[in-house]
Amino acid sequence: MEEKQEGFEVVDKRRVNAETETPTEEPPPAAKAASEEAPAGQTDQAAGEGQFPPEVDIYVLLTSMIGMLHGFAWQKMGFIANQKTGQVEEDLPQAKIAVDTIQYLVGHLEGKLSEPEIRELRRVVMDLQMNYLRKSTGGK
Repeated sequence: MEEKQEGFEVVDKRRVNAETETPTEEPPPAAKAASEEAPAGQTDQAAGEGQFPPEVDIYVLLTSMIGMLHGFAWQKMGFIANQKTGQVEEDLPQAKIAVDTIQYLVGHLEGKLSEPEIRELRRVVMDLQMNYLRKSTGGK
């Protein structure tokens, strides 16, 4: 006896090659667009290898580095766990270098970024300095 299942339909969205009658999957639209934009003879990976997108300038790059150092400083102060090990590790000398580097970079970005952006970066520096002071003096 043949049972009929209702309420569900399978739709095959693969394309069939007319010559071989074998299904071929079409690449997703994003991959398709990227491969069409790449110069002839270059693959998706080779097209962007070792290059920054054109809209990235030094100020955007430095702001990104500040974000990375900010997370690193929090980790080395022992406020967040190491993502690799899952362990909370405290290394205050490394945290101090990260905080000092952020302060140095923010000083070089003044006048290059908008006032709200600089205000936020100064707040980040002050927050890190206060937390570093708290950790280095034995406060939890």
